[in-house]
Order: sequence, then structure tokens, then C-alpha cells
Amino acid sequence: NPFYTQTQIFYYIPVAGSVSLFVCDSTGKRVATIVDNVVTAPGSYKMNYVSELSCGVYFLGLLANRVCAAMKIICLGQ
Repeated sequence: NPFYTQTQIFYYIPVAGSVSLFVCDSTGKRVATIVDNVVTAPGSYKMNYVSELSCGVYFLGLLANRVCAAMKIICLGQ
């Protein structure tokens, strides 16, 4: 962070269950969904994310088993 058009996202899931990894703009609107599925095994995961976002500040959200985490990310553009 910051990144241009692509980046790697690492996350850890402690127990199996539903996982949603997404990007929101500064108004809270979801602008991209990276992962939306069920993880059958706990562990560390890596996603290669290729962005079609314009320059700006966004928030990366992770919702797993009813627990939510978020972090600010900065896209420097295409």
C-alpha cells in the first residue's frame, strides 16, 4: 500500500466458514468484490488483485464468520 493497478492481499482465517473480501469507496459503497465464498479450511490466504479503480482512497473490508476488519488502501491509478 499504496499500489497502482495490482497488488497482493494476504489474510488469515482462523476457522472454516463464509468469507467476503471487498473494496469500498470513501462513501461506503462497495466498488469491488474480491472473494465471496466459503472457506473449508482455516489458514493463510493470498489473493492477487488487479484493480480497475481510479486514483483515490478506498477501504478493504474482510468479513469472515460475522467478524469484520477494514483497512485503508490507496490506489495511485491505472
